[in-house]
Amino acid sequence: MGAISLVGLSGGSHPFGFGTQGRGAHLFASTTCSVGQLAQLVRIVEREGLSIAQEFFAYGDVEKGYDALRAGRINGRGVVDFSL
Repeated sequence: MGAISLVGLSGGSHPFGFGTQGRGAHLFASTTCSVGQLAQLVRIVEREGLSIAQEFFAYGDVEKGYDALRAGRINGRGVVDFSL
């Protein structure tokens, strides 16, 4: 099981079909940037850090989380935390 992400705008091919990948493997591609742009982004994050806004919801408050998501009130990522 796992994920394979092909990053960049390069050409090429990958055999895809029944029996060509392991069970539970996900193959996806990202063409939002070149490999050079990705390397530049990695250097910026290493130098300046990366902060991801997160809002936590207890399992019993999942509906409140969905309401906030539908209303556009979540900035970043909504996380259900089973320990709350």
